Amino acid sequence: MISVRGLRPAIWSGLLILMLALLYPRSTRVQTAGAWETTGTFEVPAVAADGTAFSYTMRGHEGQFGFIDSPFVAGKTDKYMWHFWGNQEDFLYKTLEVTGVNRRGQRVPVLTTTLGGEHNGAVAHTPSMMSLPTPGLWRLEVRVDGNHLGDIVVEVLPSA
Repeated sequence: MISVRGLRPAIWSGLLILMLALLYPRSTRVQTAGAWETTGTFEVPAVAADGTAFSYTMRGHEGQFGFIDSPFVAGKTDKYMWHFWGNQEDFLYKTLEVTGVNRRGQRVPVLTTTLGGEHNGAVAHTPSMMSLPTPGLWRLEVRVDGNHLGDIVVEVLPSA
């Protein structure tokens, strides 16, 4: 028979394991589907044609993928430059697909294009024109050649 005193270390060990399992991410995807927090930004250094150093503010996942940050306005199409870091063979001339999903579950195709070569220190890039139809939070599901890389959540502002 196990004594109550003998159970205490087992209970504490079990609780510790449970806490670690909840805190430690199980996936290497950069943002889980269903998360509704706006994705952060990061800076990418660049040099102008005249040699002046500056930086771009990117929205996405540093060292992985993102686009030069610019506000989204509902129903307005604007230019966004996507960048990808990693192994160039994983991205060069591959198909980039972006699907937008809002909190109500509405899905809209946002972008389908082919990635080009190096730019701003990234191994692949592409200029794009993107638009989202309604204000609020939208999750951009990012796929390259059908492989889901992760998501970027953006806030879409109401049109004026």
